[in-house]
Amino acid sequence: MATDLEMTIRQHLGIPADAPQVLIFAESSHWDPNWLLTSEEYYKKYVQNNLDQALHLLAADERRRYSVECAFFLRMYWDRNPARHEELLSLMNQGRIWMTSSGVTTADTLLPTEEALLRDFLVGQEWLREIGARQVPRTAYYTDSFGCTPFLPTLLNAAGFSRTAFTRIDGMYFIGCDFETAKNFPRPGSSAEYLGKTLKTQDFTWRDPNGAEVLCHWNAFNYGQGDMLTARGLSKVYLAPYYIPDQSARLVRKRVEQINRQLSSLAKTPYRFCPIGFDFTAPIPELMDVLDRYNEQEYPRSGIWVVNATLDDYFDLVNEHREALPLVENLEPNPYWTGFYSARPYLKKIAHQALDQLVTLERLSLEDPSINDRLKPDWWKLTATNHHDLITGTSPDTVMDAESYPWLEELLAKTAQQMPQPAASSPTPADCSLPEWYKRDDELIITTPHYRVTLSERLGGCISSWIINGKETLSQPSNDLVSYAESGGLWRMGHEFKGGYLREMAKASQIPVQLSIVESQTSLRVRGEIVFDGETIVRELIFSCNDPRIRGKVTGRAPARTSIMLRFTPAFSHSRLQMVQPGGVIERPLVKIYKPTYWPMQNFVHAWTDEEQPGFAMLTTQPTAVASLDGQSIEWIPLRNATHETAFGFIGIPANPATGFEKQSCTFEYAFSITAKGSWQENALESGGWQLVENTRSLSQREAINQQLQQQVSIKADLPVNVTALKHAHHGQGWILRLRAYRLDGDPVQVMLPSLRIHQAWLCDAREQDIAPLEVIDGWIHVPMKLPLATLRLLGD
Repeated sequence: MATDLEMTIRQHLGIPADAPQVLIFAESSHWDPNWLLTSEEYYKKYVQNNLDQALHLLAADERRRYSVECAFFLRMYWDRNPARHEELLSLMNQGRIWMTSSGVTTADTLLPTEEALLRDFLVGQEWLREIGARQVPRTAYYTDSFGCTPFLPTLLNAAGFSRTAFTRIDGMYFIGCDFETAKNFPRPGSSAEYLGKTLKTQDFTWRDPNGAEVLCHWNAFNYGQGDMLTARGLSKVYLAPYYIPDQSARLVRKRVEQINRQLSSLAKTPYRFCPIGFDFTAPIPELMDVLDRYNEQEYPRSGIWVVNATLDDYFDLVNEHREALPLVENLEPNPYWTGFYSARPYLKKIAHQALDQLVTLERLSLEDPSINDRLKPDWWKLTATNHHDLITGTSPDTVMDAESYPWLEELLAKTAQQMPQPAASSPTPADCSLPEWYKRDDELIITTPHYRVTLSERLGGCISSWIINGKETLSQPSNDLVSYAESGGLWRMGHEFKGGYLREMAKASQIPVQLSIVESQTSLRVRGEIVFDGETIVRELIFSCNDPRIRGKVTGRAPARTSIMLRFTPAFSHSRLQMVQPGGVIERPLVKIYKPTYWPMQNFVHAWTDEEQPGFAMLTTQPTAVASLDGQSIEWIPLRNATHETAFGFIGIPANPATGFEKQSCTFEYAFSITAKGSWQENALESGGWQLVENTRSLSQREAINQQLQQQVSIKADLPVNVTALKHAHHGQGWILRLRAYRLDGDPVQVMLPSLRIHQAWLCDAREQDIAPLEVIDGWIHVPMKLPLATLRLLGD
């Protein structure tokens, strides 16, 4: 039986109270900044005209609604069409131009950090507030992102969202992506198989491993499923617009009922959602007339009522049948494609550095009330780089050189210039001593209180022995550089698609090198060079007596159509992989869909088996891809230069048209260690203190800045809690403090800011909407952290 709210929504949308099946056509933009063209080129060629047409059609019929999925191009239109401000704002505040996210772009959620993604929602929401738009979206729509973090519910809850929708998940079929027929999909063991064949649903409640929940919809039949409603041909996508318009009743009847059959096979409620709007597709001219005609002529026979509405209207209706929807726990929407995890490593490195510098600049400017205004254009640019075709590196070289690299390089330079000089630098620790070392023939032996390491020049400078507590921890030469030839490209690795390949070609351990040794005040550096196909790769290892971990750096550029892997082979096997993804720490299987399976990772990966055996941990300063080789070796990708997906040696894949050649040399920084018994929690792998980054700031300046930042916030907690942001509020008064704790024990976290006298505090979301007051006792704020991310508003003097 329909609820009162459901009847009210039906009445508002003009749906008969007794309609047994309702097919919602949601017309939406999908405008990618800087994909195959620059954002300026896309705007002039498509966006201005798309929005002009949408406004014209909205004016012609007050029932019509048009959705915009992100703020980037809408802001460009606003800035360049001041005469239409009143019209545009009126339509937005009526809900007829509807935002399906407050994000600046539709972001990738695997490669940016949590802070970058949360700022994306804030920056877009602030622009909406600035122009007078009253919308505060409840939904974040990931139309075309290539997989999502398995902690998307945590991220969205932290930003005040309760709903999401996505298209691309592991194992699904998408036209133009493979030289295989749809019958080979969904892939066995995939999320698409689980949702589509086991649960038979597109709608579900998604609960992630942290316990966060969102109402979720999956576009199982792509995000432009309804584009050809009034057209014959192949596609209306701007890349291949092979169609002729046809609004005949016969064609529309055929299209409606075909779409309804597809969707009904996965429907748990009377409602079906059909998205309209592949990339830069213009609105359908007489959509309302077409739908009215179908309802008048065909509804009495078919029982299908068709309506133009929004994704949120659909969610409102489906939510009234929430009990009919399955609860899906611990969904892992990856791996969809895996090449973009490590494509264009230089781009990913500078994106993370730019975020670090912006966050640091805010924290060092707490006494400057003008800082938010000064940084506003920088934050817009930074959050725009979260876009699923920018941070992924899936644009051609022309776009990368014209926009993507300049945006980030200029941002890095600008923020570095604004960085205040710290009062003093940190002295060298008094108890610091250098590792002992000596050479024996072609071997270099290094000893610290934590280990004895042997590096072999005959084996390419690899670690041939790593003794800890008297036991050998390696079974094969490790820290090995391995060169793979591949037919993959910017999106995909070569073994992911039919007709492709990924072949191991050469290893550093097969090429003798000469090692050089440099002593500094605090560490010992060992350097060697390896040449693969004419490209020189420099590998450094950094040893310190004060740290059981070993630091490393790989600098260079991979040869064209090549991926360079770093490989370790411990003396013990592993059966489990744990790693950070935005929003939490996930445990992943060794193999899923592809073999080997390269998983996206940030910060650390831990390869282990059980509580009673040691494990292997590796940490990086930028996102990359990591794989297990049959549970024996583990490897990750510091450098990659795969230029274009090519099947069978010469055929390009239609859905992956961009070609890119990595021009820049990049330094990939990492550290590794053997862990004691237990998982990542017992070994506190999420804790800070790795201090790997050696970027534009000098070592002494970086240490002094870190010391200053550490003094800003005092935290009492039984488990590690990190500060990811401290700044002036953008919305409302006071300061905003964001905390992250990947492990929670249910006890409140206590926080104090020694330099500020805090007398009031609120829990809020990342868009700075207040949720509930917090207790403040003697300056200590008591924070009940139920999820890994918590945002606080602080008032004081």
